[in-house]
Amino acid sequence: MRTYSYDLIIVGGGIVGLSFALRMALNSNLSIAVIEKQHSVFSKIDPTQYDHRVSAITLASKNFFQTLNVWEDFQQIRISPFKRIEVWTESNPKRLCFDSCEIAEPILGYIIENRVMLSALYEKIKQHRNIHLFSPVQLIDFVETKDGVLLKSEAGDHFTAKLAIASDGAHSWLRDQAGIVLNKKEYAASAIVATIKTASPHQQTARQVFLKTGPLAFLPLDDPLYTSIVWSLPDQEASQMMQQDDESFKRILSLAFFGTDLDVLDVSKRYAFPLQRQAAVQYIKSRVVLIGDAAHLVHPLAGQGVNMGLHDAAKLALVLSAAIKKGQDFATYTLLRSYERAQKADHFTMMRGIDFIKIVFESQSIPYKTLASLGISLSEKSLGLRTFFMRYAVGRRD
Repeated sequence: MRTYSYDLIIVGGGIVGLSFALRMALNSNLSIAVIEKQHSVFSKIDPTQYDHRVSAITLASKNFFQTLNVWEDFQQIRISPFKRIEVWTESNPKRLCFDSCEIAEPILGYIIENRVMLSALYEKIKQHRNIHLFSPVQLIDFVETKDGVLLKSEAGDHFTAKLAIASDGAHSWLRDQAGIVLNKKEYAASAIVATIKTASPHQQTARQVFLKTGPLAFLPLDDPLYTSIVWSLPDQEASQMMQQDDESFKRILSLAFFGTDLDVLDVSKRYAFPLQRQAAVQYIKSRVVLIGDAAHLVHPLAGQGVNMGLHDAAKLALVLSAAIKKGQDFATYTLLRSYERAQKADHFTMMRGIDFIKIVFESQSIPYKTLASLGISLSEKSLGLRTFFMRYAVGRRD
């Protein structure tokens, strides 16, 4: 048995967990351990293939990555800026368009493969002596001690720290061990993700059509002919869609892209993920803090999931770093409550907003269809309204 002692332990080596570790390493001299159960998370990038999981990165998240000195590393691998967003519904092909020039920005955001971000973050982590990465490690026990926490691994190793950060995803082991309750809503739907090649270039435009069955998003990649799709469907229809051969899937996908000719030339392997909304009742409990999907999970239609997690990482790092500079105990409940209050309030607004959009645009009832059409019409006519939505979406909420 080996025992390792740290100031901070981060359980989960995903995008949010690694970003938080880097921010704390840059802000302080704390000793930090990152414990990840999968080794494959840090595998090298295949330059010939796109990762099936991508994230829409806001301008605010870009700024955060720049403070970590990792943004240029993303750029050296590949990132996909988009300047325009088009939204329409199956019942009304008239498009609502958001253009970056309307908020005096060169772009609205970036589509970046999750594997690209993980690879660059991992390489940056290795440059910091005060961050130790343990992978693969399967944790099996959690104990609160007088001065912090004790985590035990399947291999018999012990890890102690003053504070533990749960960044281990929607099915967080650490959150469950800490006894933190979740509010959950099952959508009875799944998201199908894949990469497609089209005959026409995407023109750095992200597109989303709200079908009767759920939203279908087209996210532009760095090659102008390649796009990542996220198609939300009821579970039964998603299962049927996953069973289609490639030619049938391409034909169905082209027909689903209402209002525009879509000539799909090729499609990658498809993956399906269940959709749900969940929110932890508490973001902190004793010496455990939740960030990212461990704290909250939202529908992908607004592309805000990872951005919410990065905002958690930035806010928590700010709170802890301020306490450290003042010589205060960074793991007190009173201090951590300031993080919890700020993030829960921000996330509540975002989560309710996403659910409202989903209900209004997917409902087939006359009142909701009328409301959706009215919203598109008003936004189309009002630059101020479009600007408000765009600034909120890109993370510029001041």
